[in-house]
Amino acid sequence: MENLSTVTSKYQVVIPKAVRKIVKIKAGDKVLVQALGDMVVIQQKDHQQSWANTLLGLGKETWQDLNPLTYIREERATWDK
Repeated sequence: MENLSTVTSKYQVVIPKAVRKIVKIKAGDKVLVQALGDMVVIQQKDHQQSWANTLLGLGKETWQDLNPLTYIREERATWDK
């Protein structure tokens, strides 16, 4: 979907109605504006997660069959060798 907006003399941009409807942006909502290379990304502040929350549980299946305490002790034992 392409929606064209014009940057005003005050550097303001209107988010097209079709886009606002899809992402449910309302007047007064906070948005995060970032430059990614030559792109401008606008993200709703309420939907932005912290890195900690984003990474929470990542790779948990790796540790399912391991006892963390035993793993750490075995890993530390290799440091002395």
